[in-house]
Amino acid sequence: YGDEEMVFDPPERTFISSMDALLESTVVAMHNVPRLLYLRAFKQYFHHGSVTGANVPSMVQASEDFNEAKVALMRHVHANFEDVNRHAQQFEKYRVVHVFGQHWSFDAYELAQHSVDDFKA
Repeated sequence: YGDEEMVFDPPERTFISSMDALLESTVVAMHNVPRLLYLRAFKQYFHHGSVTGANVPSMVQASEDFNEAKVALMRHVHANFEDVNRHAQQFEKYRVVHVFGQHWSFDAYELAQHSVDDFKA
């Protein structure tokens, strides 16, 4: 429970930002995977001189398929957050119990004088 409404931890914006960072880190990691072009044992099989390969991260980031999949993933996450938010609304009726639990003090209750009539109410 948040102060005024249901909240999720992490919030949607943070979760989507983390997903985006994960995807970007994965693409960058592709660049660090050893390729045959750069391995000394295979150098004899390629042209002599300067060997260059494709810039994999740039290719992936420019790929229509990758970008469509990324957008679809983000839409799916957003839809899931909307579904969960709708589902969580059923628990709003129990907010009063949550608030009571946050402010109730056993020590204060124990110090107060109680009678049988207090327990009947």
